[in-house]
Amino acid sequence: MTTQDVPERRPKKIDLNLLPPEYLPQKTPRLTIWLIVAVIILACIPWPFLIMKSSVDSDNDKLQSQLNSLKSQLQQLSAEIAQCNGVMDQVALLDAQLASIEDDYNTFLDMIYLWSVIFDDIRQTPKGSGGELGTIRQQGNIISIEGEFSKEKYIYEYSIMLQETGHFLSEGGITIQSITQTGESGSEMYKFEIETVLKGGGE
Repeated sequence: MTTQDVPERRPKKIDLNLLPPEYLPQKTPRLTIWLIVAVIILACIPWPFLIMKSSVDSDNDKLQSQLNSLKSQLQQLSAEIAQCNGVMDQVALLDAQLASIEDDYNTFLDMIYLWSVIFDDIRQTPKGSGGELGTIRQQGNIISIEGEFSKEKYIYEYSIMLQETGHFLSEGGITIQSITQTGESGSEMYKFEIETVLKGGGE
C-alpha cells in the first residue's frame, strides 16, 4: 500500500466557546421571527392604498377644477342667454310693431283703392243728363254730392246708379236733400244735393 492509497484523515472540529453563558449570543425564537415578518408585511400593506388614494385625490382635484371651469362657463352662457332672450324679446316686439305698421299700410292702400273706386263711381252720371257734378264733401261715412242736370228725372236715375254701386247702405244710404230748378223754360237746369251713407262707417 502506498501513501497515496491511504485516505487523508482530518482532525475533528472541536467547538470550544470559553465565553460565559451571559455573553453567548441568544438564539431568536421562531415565533418572534414570524411576528417580525408579520409586522413588516402589515406595515407594507397600506402603501399601495395610500398611493392609490393619492392618485384618486389627484384625479378628483383635476375633475373638480374642470367642474368649476364648466360651472363658470355655464354661468357665463346663462348670462349671455338671458341677454339674448332680452334681445329676442325686443326683436319680437319690433316685429310685431312692424307687422302692425304693414297691416296699417296695407289697410291704407286698400282704403285709397276703395276711395278711388267710390269716387270713380260717384262721378259716373246718367247719359244725356246734360249737366255736371259740383262739390263732393266727405265727413266720416257721409258723402254729400252737389250738381245739376238738365232734367229732374236724371237726378233720380243718378240716385239709383249710386245705390247700385254697392258702396252705400241699402236703407237710408241715398237721400235726395234738395232739388232746385233754375233758368228759363226750355233751358232750365235742376240743381240737387244728395247725401249718401257708406257701409261700415268707413272714413
